[in-house]
Amino acid sequence: MSRWSGPAGLVIRQVGAAAAAVAVVLAVTATPANAHARLASVSPAKDSTISTPVETVEFTFDDRVRDEFVTIVVAGPQGRSYLRGEVEVDQFRLRQPVYPTGSGSYRVAWRVVGSDGHPVQGEFRFQVALPPGQEPTELPPAEAEEGSTTRSGTPWVLVAGGGLVLLAAGVVLASRTRMPRRLTRKLPR
Repeated sequence: MSRWSGPAGLVIRQVGAAAAAVAVVLAVTATPANAHARLASVSPAKDSTISTPVETVEFTFDDRVRDEFVTIVVAGPQGRSYLRGEVEVDQFRLRQPVYPTGSGSYRVAWRVVGSDGHPVQGEFRFQVALPPGQEPTELPPAEAEEGSTTRSGTPWVLVAGGGLVLLAAGVVLASRTRMPRRLTRKLPR
């Protein structure tokens, strides 16, 4: 007798067929409007060398960005966080204020959730090379100040994915439990 026979096997086959049907419908109906958000431009530019202090890092995306799921990191010399206040989100644009940058190398990492609900992330670097005597006098605190982190949250996609994993685990567990003899009788053909 097959391991997937009986009522539990029927349920598993039906759930599998429904999941396959949903996957096919989603694949067939995918359009460019359902594509993930992509970073269109950033200022300062990736791998650029700037000769003036940077006071904001700006991102432009080709799709709207959900403002409640934005995370940005700007790390400078000695690994200090240069974030200064909250990120400003205006549909396709993000603007992150930073402490004025002095000479050195900076790493910017970002993670956003587009209007389609998919998270996208990336990282880039830029250099600052200021002329002598133009180094900023105000440095970021050695420890990140309270309120200097950007908004972040758990995207609903992760919650939904966790729910699907729990549902699949329940189906597998249900199929592995022994059914009472009277329910596992063979049906007439």
